[in-house]
Amino acid sequence: VRASNALYVYPDTPIKQQLDDLVERYSNDPSKLVQFKTAKIYVDGILTLGTSALKQPYEAYMELPPGQEYGFEYFENTLVDVTKALTNAGFALHMHSSGDRGVALALNAIEGSNPGSGPHRLTHCYLVANEDRVRFKDLDVVADFQLAASSTSAEYQRFMVDAIGQKRATEIFLPAVPLLNDGALITLSSDWDADVLSPLRKLKHVLTLSEGKQS
Repeated sequence: VRASNALYVYPDTPIKQQLDDLVERYSNDPSKLVQFKTAKIYVDGILTLGTSALKQPYEAYMELPPGQEYGFEYFENTLVDVTKALTNAGFALHMHSSGDRGVALALNAIEGSNPGSGPHRLTHCYLVANEDRVRFKDLDVVADFQLAASSTSAEYQRFMVDAIGQKRATEIFLPAVPLLNDGALITLSSDWDADVLSPLRKLKHVLTLSEGKQS
């Protein structure tokens, strides 16, 4: 078994200390069975918890505390510097980006980083603004989705309408098909252990969806 592992970057730990440690641990030797050549970065949080970074605020239904109406961006003004340092060291980027602002911030960071260490990947991509869709292809960024039954059900769709409004829930939510049509490279992943590991169950679910949604 050959294991290609991702090393995490934490926003609450001094960045320089982390970068020095990550660069020291970087390994991309094809003769070795264990490699450390990817950096995992949480750009924002989780949509259902009101912590994904949004371009427009959550709906009042979420009852978020003052200051959290737009969610969180964990690295604020340091993200580009962090991704530039990591990609210059050879790391591919695996960026958790679930809100439309989180996705835009991640794309901005990749645009300002070294493309040679990629392909770089954005995972989750629950909301992608229309103006950012073409950037995936232009920047050779992989859009990684988890199109599980739990995120495509009618019940979840209704919750999204309450949380982010009808327009966003119907026009820019989980835009795997529009991104594919725009020429972006799309992958599907399990997000295990938050969801089932089996790729066969995920493939069956995706292939039997109608217009990307489940009734």
